[in-house]
Amino acid sequence: MIARVRFPLPFVLTIPIDEELHAIEYEENGYRIKISPPYQANLSQEETQFISPYSMRETLLKLSPVPQPTILQTLTINGKLVYQANALEIVFQKDAFDRRRVLDRDDHDPKPEFIFKVANGFLAKLRSITQGSDVKLLGEQNALWRLEYLTDAQEELPHNPELFRATSGFGIHGSLTVVNKVFLTMNVGTTYPIFDTLPGTQVI
Repeated sequence: MIARVRFPLPFVLTIPIDEELHAIEYEENGYRIKISPPYQANLSQEETQFISPYSMRETLLKLSPVPQPTILQTLTINGKLVYQANALEIVFQKDAFDRRRVLDRDDHDPKPEFIFKVANGFLAKLRSITQGSDVKLLGEQNALWRLEYLTDAQEELPHNPELFRATSGFGIHGSLTVVNKVFLTMNVGTTYPIFDTLPGTQVI
């Protein structure tokens, strides 16, 4: 049996169309874990940042990989066409999972804490190797995710009223930088006392 977890990513990764990417597979905490290469889902950046008119449920249903990635017509890398990936899939596999409906979310199998540990371990290494400053880690407070329990062949499990077959979660945490006309009318050469009070800030 597998537990398949999919995340929309709050950033995009640009990948040459013919790049041969391989899944990462290993064992940890009694699970056989497979992290597939990031893929393109039919999602907009607005949906991953919680500013889309679509509901969270609608967004979760759009997490499947697209049949054929959309090629960027305005960009090539070393002469190669590219596409942009915006989602990540991780599969946890073992003989059986504890899927009882009476469980608290923190006790789901695998636990959300461990799911995010695996995802962020991958993303942290990706950020370090690629020096991608826009690669962000995920958290239960700022990410959207869906977990589905499936057979090893990734087929639906039979219905059982005492066991759940899928779960999902999302958290909203963000900040806004607002620029208004007061800022735009400031004299650039003037020193403003409020800035002088900020640690590490120098006005020149």
